[in-house]
Amino acid sequence: LIAANWLPVCLVVGGTLLLSLATGLLLARVAGLDGKTAALGTLPGAASGMLAMSGPLGADPRLVALMQYTRVLVVVVSAALVARYGSATGGTAQQLQTTPQGAAFGSPDAWPAYGLTVLVAAIGAWAGTRLRLPAGALMGPLILGVVLEELGVTHLAWPPGVPQAAYLVLGVYVGLLFDRDSIGRAGRLFPFVLASTTGLVVACAGLGWVLTALTGIDGLTAYLATTPGGIDSVAIMALGSGADAPLVLAIQMLRLFAVVIAGSLLGQWLSQ
Repeated sequence: LIAANWLPVCLVVGGTLLLSLATGLLLARVAGLDGKTAALGTLPGAASGMLAMSGPLGADPRLVALMQYTRVLVVVVSAALVARYGSATGGTAQQLQTTPQGAAFGSPDAWPAYGLTVLVAAIGAWAGTRLRLPAGALMGPLILGVVLEELGVTHLAWPPGVPQAAYLVLGVYVGLLFDRDSIGRAGRLFPFVLASTTGLVVACAGLGWVLTALTGIDGLTAYLATTPGGIDSVAIMALGSGADAPLVLAIQMLRLFAVVIAGSLLGQWLSQ
């Protein structure tokens, strides 16, 4: 479906990026933020990736965290309301592969997938850094993992608890950067962040309506596919509401790639 409607899908993804950058520019002018922090803080998706990039690229990771996770919260709440009251009727919940095929945690078949995932992460990070890719330690494993999955070479998976541990480390790292002055600044900035984020979500809903008009995708699927982030939560809502979950995730992953590439390139460009 994406291949048959690649132009409107790409236009919607590009429109989401442009709207977020316009939001960041407006926020930078109104709230007095520097360009890198505003850009990385308002890009729609990959919150942990933007947070991981912010320090090396010279942005303020504390304010990037504030803006990114405010956006995630607004997206999740609004998408939950839309999914609850706009559930597709007669639809069949789509099942997604979330574990190594044919293997359960702790089984002998699962451990090779876990080991290979670690190897892909390590090689990808090394190659991305060595090749001087934008945010290479993040982009290298991301590109290598997707290529191997799409070629059918292997199915990658982390053991339960590993992603949560990574989020814990990242959260503690950012939390320890806050002091009294930065907390005060974040509090003063929050109303502007909340208002701009709400506006971005409403504008992206408009893009969802455009996608529906151009492609014939049902409204709920289009809305969930065009939310500016919250990909894991949106996937759960798509599964439970009868929307086309694989299509939602496909468009969301396209947006995620665009966001990560745009964030790293923007950060490097603004650092020059």
